[in-house]
Amino acid sequence: MEPADRSRWVVLESKKLEAGGRGLEKLMTEDEASALGKRLCRLFVDRWNVFQQTTKTVRQVIVTSGGDGRISDTAGTLLAAYWAFISDKPATPADAAKLVTEMGLEARIAIHDVSDEKECLEALMTRVQPFRFQSGLYILNRNLAIGEAVQLVASDPTGQFEVTNRLAQMGIRVAFTKGKWFMYVINSPMHTELRKLFSGTKWAQGGWGMLLRRLPGGLESTQRVGAQGVQKVTIFDLPEALRPANDDEMVLAA
Repeated sequence: MEPADRSRWVVLESKKLEAGGRGLEKLMTEDEASALGKRLCRLFVDRWNVFQQTTKTVRQVIVTSGGDGRISDTAGTLLAAYWAFISDKPATPADAAKLVTEMGLEARIAIHDVSDEKECLEALMTRVQPFRFQSGLYILNRNLAIGEAVQLVASDPTGQFEVTNRLAQMGIRVAFTKGKWFMYVINSPMHTELRKLFSGTKWAQGGWGMLLRRLPGGLESTQRVGAQGVQKVTIFDLPEALRPANDDEMVLAA
């Protein structure tokens, strides 16, 4: 179990039906609830494939409805588990859409428009650090937000050697490849510089890689970042606001 799994727990009260099933009578005893729990466990194991297939369908419906990775993971798991208890066949897209609507997820999606992955990216990009960089004929030493430094490299991949090296020391790489701009961020929670960048945030002890992979184009890979050698990294699309206007003329950034 991981910290994120705490949001997947649901506590239920089990009550017996009156004779004839007319209404709820009283709470079950501990022994009765334990016996029922074992039966439900067997049922769920028997319908494991139903749960797995339904999870994929429900998550896709949630994402299509505008939900982020966290809502998809959490609510999708709960709804798929519920469906596995009431049906022996995987949910269709129509079934999944009905579940999402009945749960009122559209309203929650609107409330939580700022997703964890966007918040994590913002925390990284707004961190201010000292940089040495070329500006026209001059070499300047100034404090820049990481996003500003990334934008400098994207605008002039071969002319901002010192910024590129400094970002690499921080576990970050900017690259233009296969016609698209990408950012690489080292995954390791033991990376000293990245831990400093995320200090004071929810990701001070790590976990940024998992969240950043939820961004558009997000995936895990093994890549070289500066002189640090080949490492496990998270790759995602460079935010549009940081991309240069002349993408077609760009070459691979260091």
